[in-house]
Amino acid sequence: MAKEFIYDAFVVEGEENSGNAAHIYLDADNLTAEDKASLAKKSSLKDVVFVSKPTLARAHYKLEYYMDGEQTLISGHPTIAAFVCMYENSSMSEGAYSVELVNGRIVYVAYKDGKVFLEQEHPVYEEPSMEDIMSILDATGLTLADLIPNHMPMLVLASNKSMVVGVKSMDKLKAIQPSFEKLKNISEELEVVGFIFYTAETVHEDSDFSTRVFAPAVGVNEDSASGTLAGALGCYIYDLQEAEQDTFSIEQGYFMEQPRPSFVKVYMETEERKFLGPRVGGKARQAK
Repeated sequence: MAKEFIYDAFVVEGEENSGNAAHIYLDADNLTAEDKASLAKKSSLKDVVFVSKPTLARAHYKLEYYMDGEQTLISGHPTIAAFVCMYENSSMSEGAYSVELVNGRIVYVAYKDGKVFLEQEHPVYEEPSMEDIMSILDATGLTLADLIPNHMPMLVLASNKSMVVGVKSMDKLKAIQPSFEKLKNISEELEVVGFIFYTAETVHEDSDFSTRVFAPAVGVNEDSASGTLAGALGCYIYDLQEAEQDTFSIEQGYFMEQPRPSFVKVYMETEERKFLGPRVGGKARQAK
């Protein structure tokens, strides 16, 4: 019988009201596709993940994700939440695991010292048109003068396709006033899950970037924590801006209408200086 939990992922130590919540069903093998769809629609949370035995011999688990009641391929914070939940409520131990997705793809997840790390695909970049950039600025109340010079907004396809936009200061980040309807239309036109706006000015000294994420096309006006979009930002900074460092600490959720801080670590996987792809990591805890 499936066991039900709610965990907050990408939590910030010392911040009680932090992270992004996910609804988790362990031992979901006996649930039909119709059962899962029904439970996802009934959930009070937008993100639901079902953990079951894999159908592929090379996988340890199968994870099926739902976002806003609709099935999706993969999502970062439900993965982080699910693995901490499994460690605390099943026989799973520390180590590396292969995860089967609904399309038969395999991704790799590791659990160590209370943190979960999700491997993402090597990124593909696509320059947006100036018309698209101006549409995004119009939808957020920004101007070209607010953007970081020589940091052109970029479409990044890693696990999901997203748009990365850099702004000069925290004041500019705070001042974003999104039209969610306009952003939703742009998302659908560009086939992106969301937009991550970032600045190098941060709330905490040990953070590298402060961010805001908007994903109205998937039912999330502003998100408190997004591993896949944080991964896209890390790729953009490391690969396109040729950063010296290969690990990034990314804070999010501080400037929401109801603040819910989060903290995501992004690691660049390299081999003999060749960039292979990002790994996104963080902590999770059971919701109170």
